[in-house]
Amino acid sequence: EPDVAPLMAELVDQSLVRIDLPSDGSARYDMLSAMAAYAADYLAETGAAQAVADRHAAHFLQLAEDAVPHRRGPREPVWVAGLRSERANLRAAYEWFVSSGRIRDALRLMTALVDEVLMREQREIGRWAEQLVAHPGAQGEPLRAVALALAGLTAGVESRADDARRLSTEALAVAAEPTDGPWWIAHNTLSFLAAADADQQEWEGHLEAMEAHSRATGDPLAEALAQFDRVLLFEMAGHPERGEKAAEAPLDLAAERSNPSLRSMALLTHAKVLAPDDPARAGAELREALALASTASNTIVAQQALRALQELNARSGGHAAALASLREVARSFADRGNVAEQTLTLISMLDSLVALGAYEVAATICGAVSRTPFHPTARVLLIDTTVAERLDRDRYVAARRAGASMTSADLVAYASTQVKELAGDLGPT
Repeated sequence: EPDVAPLMAELVDQSLVRIDLPSDGSARYDMLSAMAAYAADYLAETGAAQAVADRHAAHFLQLAEDAVPHRRGPREPVWVAGLRSERANLRAAYEWFVSSGRIRDALRLMTALVDEVLMREQREIGRWAEQLVAHPGAQGEPLRAVALALAGLTAGVESRADDARRLSTEALAVAAEPTDGPWWIAHNTLSFLAAADADQQEWEGHLEAMEAHSRATGDPLAEALAQFDRVLLFEMAGHPERGEKAAEAPLDLAAERSNPSLRSMALLTHAKVLAPDDPARAGAELREALALASTASNTIVAQQALRALQELNARSGGHAAALASLREVARSFADRGNVAEQTLTLISMLDSLVALGAYEVAATICGAVSRTPFHPTARVLLIDTTVAERLDRDRYVAARRAGASMTSADLVAYASTQVKELAGDLGPT
């Protein structure tokens, strides 16, 4: 409305409203708490509170849904940054939908923000999914399948394997059409659970279903993730060469979209296959993947690219390289709540620990990892065999037993402390 701008300028002059001027040329206004409280009381007294809350929630639902196609194209970083700045408003919209009984709209908002869980570890959206799965108003809604899939994914990254399997299986049972939303996430979760059981036929079936979902909807993410997962699962199984074909396809897919996240995933996938034979080229691709993932705030790919770079560096140098790699990889992982990513980071430390002669620490981590879905990976088995040969049996068994008894929180604290001690660093790593 034409009178809004001068009114806001006057409120800023009177220090009743704050203004923020981001570098993109926009302007954001923020009420002081006293002003916000007065406005809420005024709306309640005049009977306008519900109408204003409805308009607010509808606006931010529309914004989230409008962003979805743009996050598959070249302007992904701009739209991601825009949504990030509106996180408080999106949360308020969700809470209003739930409190006012508009569960279908709450499901729509959750679905529009799925990428924030898949790529940016915003597990708050996963908590919304868990809440909506149990809500009576969600029964019979097509998007409940997405809520179940997202809740299953959240359980998976928190190492709650039984919950992950149950929720993901139910998601597939109630899902109808591919156009009913990205419930293919359930296939993604179940593929890793099948890999933990060494059932290649099952995990391949789940990945093929993800690719079929992309063909049906035109959204490339499911197919890109399927190829990404396929390379990772072959690597975990000790057969990285079998992922070569899968590593090529995402590059073509990313080129079609000029999308930072898709290209960073493709480069990371390709570099994993290249690393044994061409570490220099793999390193270049990993650095590009890290840069692209960072521009799109894709924390999952950025962390995996960083981890892969440090592994590459550790294998190409001696003691100093191993120590530098260990410290860099461990720098921030202790603060992360994603148990699956933390576990993968611990596994990536194993080569460096062995290079440094920290056999008991490596054996302890192997013992802890034995209780997770990642225990059958070829790397863990190889390291476990190596440390068993280097330690006398009593020390090896004691270290393994200590690791197996640790909670996830205990293991993270233990690994952080050991890295500091190995580095001779009493400050934060």
